[in-house]
Order: sequence, then structure tokens, then C-alpha cells
Amino acid sequence: IVGPGIITTTSIPTTTTSTGGGASVAMSPSTVNVANGDTFTFDIMVNTGGAKLAAYGINITYNANILKAVKAESGPGGFVSAVNTKTPGVIRTSGFDAEGKGPSENMNLLIIEMKAIAEGTSAIGIVVDTLADPSTASIGPVDITGGTVIVGPGIITTTSIPTTTTSSGGGASVAMSPSTVNVAKPGDTFTFDIM
Repeated sequence: IVGPGIITTTSIPTTTTSTGGGASVAMSPSTVNVANGDTFTFDIMVNTGGAKLAAYGINITYNANILKAVKAESGPGGFVSAVNTKTPGVIRTSGFDAEGKGPSENMNLLIIEMKAIAEGTSAIGIVVDTLADPSTASIGPVDITGGTVIVGPGIITTTSIPTTTTSSGGGASVAMSPSTVNVAKPGDTFTFDIM
């Protein structure tokens, strides 16, 4: 005899893998060289592995001591629904397109804009939470290739100071030495001699 009680239903999660193969997500270009203070962009490229891409969740990680996230937007042929740049060190992106985009071997899904805030090298990591086709089947397995941003010193500006020579005869002259001064950034202090 079984009496009244609590009935519990348990869902068993299922994972369906799309028939598409060879999916990948990569930073392009894989290495970016910039000067401290520069704002720059790189792309997140997706090979959809022969399937249409309808939904994704992709996080971009970086060194927040060297770089600052500015924004992320859809690339040509890509799409984005939500972007969160509030947490230093990670850009969270997600997108949904009911009909799906592609299939594509070279979809420019996202354009990431960042600012260099200190000299150094930052790895750019890519974490794929979800890649799904219009039937919600997972696209995968997914090869992931991050990249590197190298931030060098500020741009060197060359400033020439015009010189005027006035002679009262006798071969006397006045000149600035050196004749060209390289200054790393506006506001830097520098010296030169009058010879």
C-alpha cells in the first residue's frame, strides 16, 4: 500500500551536438601591438562548423591592469544581443538570432574595442559558454584561439624647433644641440643646449 506523498519529477539534461564539425572561435589578429593610451579593436571570428549560428555566450578575458574594455559590437555578418563590460578583466557577450546566421567558415561575429592603460603584455582569453544552431543543438566541439595585446611606450613625437642665425660678421653662429628632440608624450620635460 502506497499512501499519499510528495511526487518528485527529475529532468535529465540532454546535450545534442549539431552535425556541423570543425567549429572554432578565434581572435583576429592574434597579436595586436599598441602604444600606451591607444584605443584599438580586434575581431572575434567564428567558424560555425557547417551549421547556422543562432545563439552564443562568449566571454573575452584580459589583464585589467594593462587594458580597459570600451565596448563590443556586432561585426559585419555577426550579431549581438547583450554586452557587459562592467567587470574589469572580462567582457561578457551573448547573442540570439532565431533564424541563425551562416553557415560560415569566417564569420566576423564581434568587434571588441579596448584602451591600453599601462605598458605590458596581456593575454586575451576566449571562453565559449554556448554556441547553438536554430534548433538549439550545440555546435561543437569548438577549437578556441585567444591572442595577445602588447602595449609599448607612448608614441614618440618629433618636434623641430626653428632656429634663426643672426651674424654681425666674423663667422659667429648659434645653434640648438641636438637639432631634433624626441619627446615620448605631451607634457614630458626635455633639455637641449644652445651652442
